[in-house]
Amino acid sequence: MARDPQGEPPERTPAIKHLHDDDLVLYHYGEIRTAPAEGHLRICRGCRDRLQTLTLDLERLSLAPPPPATAFGTAPRSPSRRPRLAVWRRLLLRLAYAGSDRRG
Repeated sequence: MARDPQGEPPERTPAIKHLHDDDLVLYHYGEIRTAPAEGHLRICRGCRDRLQTLTLDLERLSLAPPPPATAFGTAPRSPSRRPRLAVWRRLLLRLAYAGSDRRG
């Protein structure tokens, strides 16, 4: 074990508390911009890499804006629900694929 010049063991530095994925998502959307979070991202390459990966995932999953509202305050109903189901099916497949990459 390394010792300082007086023969004492070195003081332990506190362990770095990494940001959770939820915190990184909030940071991406600008919900949290605290000095500790920004300071941690400056020194921790692992959290910066995770933030970059989450940013890419969130940009890939961004959806088109909803249709404009009508005079009654609701969006017009589409005659066929089939295209809407296809969108959800694709979204769920993307989410499942993105989740399987992180588990392994």
